[in-house]
Amino acid sequence: MRRHLRPIILLVGMLGLIAGRLEAEAPAVPAPALPETFFPGLSEILANSARQSSRMVLREAENVIAEGNRVQARAPELPSVSAGLTYYPFDMQSRNHQGTQNVDQLSYNLGVTQPIYHWGALRDAARTGALGAKIARGQTADAYRALIVEIRGQYLQLIIKKNGLARARYAQQRAERNLELAKLQLERHIIADSDTFGPTLTAEQAVLNTDRAVEDFENARTAFAKTSGGPAPTEAQLPDSIPAVTPAPAALQEIYASFTHEAEPNTFGLQILREQIAIEKLNYAVAAKRLRPTLNGLAGVSQNQTSYSQDPGARYQVRDMFVGVQIGWSIFDGFATRAVKANSLARRRELEQSYRDQTADVLESVRSQFRQLEFSARNLSMAERLYAVALNGYNFQKDNLARGLASQADVDNARLSIYDADIAIYGARADYLMKVADFLSTTLADPALANLPPDLRR
Repeated sequence: MRRHLRPIILLVGMLGLIAGRLEAEAPAVPAPALPETFFPGLSEILANSARQSSRMVLREAENVIAEGNRVQARAPELPSVSAGLTYYPFDMQSRNHQGTQNVDQLSYNLGVTQPIYHWGALRDAARTGALGAKIARGQTADAYRALIVEIRGQYLQLIIKKNGLARARYAQQRAERNLELAKLQLERHIIADSDTFGPTLTAEQAVLNTDRAVEDFENARTAFAKTSGGPAPTEAQLPDSIPAVTPAPAALQEIYASFTHEAEPNTFGLQILREQIAIEKLNYAVAAKRLRPTLNGLAGVSQNQTSYSQDPGARYQVRDMFVGVQIGWSIFDGFATRAVKANSLARRRELEQSYRDQTADVLESVRSQFRQLEFSARNLSMAERLYAVALNGYNFQKDNLARGLASQADVDNARLSIYDADIAIYGARADYLMKVADFLSTTLADPALANLPPDLRR
């Protein structure tokens, strides 16, 4: 029997080895392309913005405030210590003595109070403080999530505006050459004076277009510096082009399927809402125990000393030392507790409705973004084909110029068309890259979120 089973066992083992090797050799799904995939300098800008951007500086201040609130909420659980010291001289008149006596009085007290049993209300209040600090950190992470998307978009727009500026300068040079040619022809009496009006106006318009392009580019640099919190790249430091992008539909489909199949979508906004709902539950629990008796432990010492100057021996001290418990009970507060509980329930219902609405909105937004990614990829494919045609046309004109079949003006016009084609294709590539960035940001699959400090990551 064993001899019959041996070939089957060997066959199963070989199949397992082959399957394992095929799985090991399976090609990895390429990661979706992002702007920093092509521009390493942008990765450094994104990392620095987590510390330098004014938005993140303000958010860090909010985190500090939230941490202070957490400490304050935790404080009632801890012992409280109080102390006092009093010293004052005074004049005392007594029927038993003639005249006035000078008296020095010294007293002090030291006490410690430790909450013992408050029905869990102090613990729940401390938990609300911790959740508040967690919400602040989540809001900071969400602010950075939106910030890096904005920085990417502004960086890509800077590249496109740089090309627009280059086109304006080329058009200005071309217009100025045409104007110089017209002036030369006028000097040689080849054309009339009126024939220089068109070239002159065209040259002036080209200068105006260049000035506008320069101003637009500088304004974009200023906005980028404010957003990123660091110096904006100069024209020379910016890339000359946006490279061709290879869509990665398989990786995007995997992210989309994983996000939409979760029982509760994971976004910073939804996490914050869940924590706010948890806070309202705790607020209600705290309010429900406001009218219950509480138990505290007490310990302390106090002393009162009086000295009579006319009779130094007549001195007495009263010192008290005590350890015990204290029971407090607020029996009726004018229905304030009932109002607090009603408000807490109303806020909780409001937050739960907001959570349901936002969950549906997030899922619809992700579905729409995924669909728009497909549209953008199709548009990019068509734009790349049109760009190839434009390049072929420009090369064709250059070849004709070399063979004497086209004029320099024809090549100049083709060159202007190439500038327009460059700007168009860079816009299409930027649109796709930004749609990928928006999609990854919404689904919290953005690799740039790793720039956040560990306590802000979720």
